[in-house]
Amino acid sequence: MKFKQLTELGSSSGAGPGARHDAFVHDVPESRTVPKAGLIGHIDPQGAGLFHHEYLMQNGSYTLPPSGCANLTQGRIVGTRTFLWQDSFSNDTLYVNDQEKKNHITCLANSGSDSWLNEDTGISQNTENDDSYDIDFGKKERKSISGQVAFIGSHEFSNWGSFLFRVLPKMAVLKRLFLDDVNVMANIHYQNYRLLLNIAGVRDDKIIHHDRTAIYSVEDLMVPTLPSPHVFFPPEVVGFYNQISRSVTTRKPFRKLYISRMSEAARNYRTLLNEGELAGRLEAVGFEIVNPAELPIREQIRIFAEAAVVVGPSGSGMFNVVFCQPGTLVFDIESARDWIYAHTNMFSSLGHSFAIIEGLSDRNDPRPTHKNWSVDVEAAMTLIRSHL
Repeated sequence: MKFKQLTELGSSSGAGPGARHDAFVHDVPESRTVPKAGLIGHIDPQGAGLFHHEYLMQNGSYTLPPSGCANLTQGRIVGTRTFLWQDSFSNDTLYVNDQEKKNHITCLANSGSDSWLNEDTGISQNTENDDSYDIDFGKKERKSISGQVAFIGSHEFSNWGSFLFRVLPKMAVLKRLFLDDVNVMANIHYQNYRLLLNIAGVRDDKIIHHDRTAIYSVEDLMVPTLPSPHVFFPPEVVGFYNQISRSVTTRKPFRKLYISRMSEAARNYRTLLNEGELAGRLEAVGFEIVNPAELPIREQIRIFAEAAVVVGPSGSGMFNVVFCQPGTLVFDIESARDWIYAHTNMFSSLGHSFAIIEGLSDRNDPRPTHKNWSVDVEAAMTLIRSHL
């Protein structure tokens, strides 16, 4: 089937006849430029060369997109986060510029057999018309849902960090628009996803599991947009996280946490080879060694909300700093360049003071990405102690 790209969910018109959606309600109608601050330190004792803070801090500012919720009558959901309406398609993002939008659709439509890059949509560029796209539904199961449903799912559905920064902020949008009592659909890959939605105010009977391999036709589809692309949270989303934290604990921050990835060592997946040494040194000066994945969700929220200092190698566990109170001191230990930009966005937008500690990938590890790595423990401890 052939489809046109909808200009975007929040636009007044689409790419051609029939591309206008039924309605769009903004909770934040305009782009906003906000300060990006909070970096208090950076060390690269092993010469990894990952972090260039002049670029990553973007001259001290960041442009947030508008946000809101679209209403699509007889809308369809395909793949992880793509929506079909009449003869058009779009996703959950309001882009701040045309280049971002073009980059995404180019990646989606020219991904070949890579279902990850294609986001399981079956979308490809039409070879006869540059303004048209083909969608191959293949043998996808067709499902119909009556009534009103808000879709809050996202790409990278199996990643806890992704759920925290892509899915949960959409609930903040729904709440601000007084739409938080509708049925919501998301990929409930782990039980903690469901439990976190419960804490955020969504009852079990309101949650519908999303199967990305199926095509859903929804009578009244609500599509809240992603308010935090590049993991820079607007103030209203930060307030939503803080509200969740306060529902679990109101104690003042006092904990010093080390967020461990030692459970990943058994999988030989981006293993911090000398993590035991680092954890031991930190424990000796009063840090708790925490593996969030082993804790019930309310306990995860509680210990992060009570944290005054958080140290840890980058990964899903460190995304729990969304539950820390603004002003928390964060030491982020990085092993690769790819996500430092997003991590600094997150720490800054949450109001945390943060430092970047670069580690060094194992040059003997043959894998192109997610290599095992190490950190200069003495240099890391010197930086951390200087701020305690």
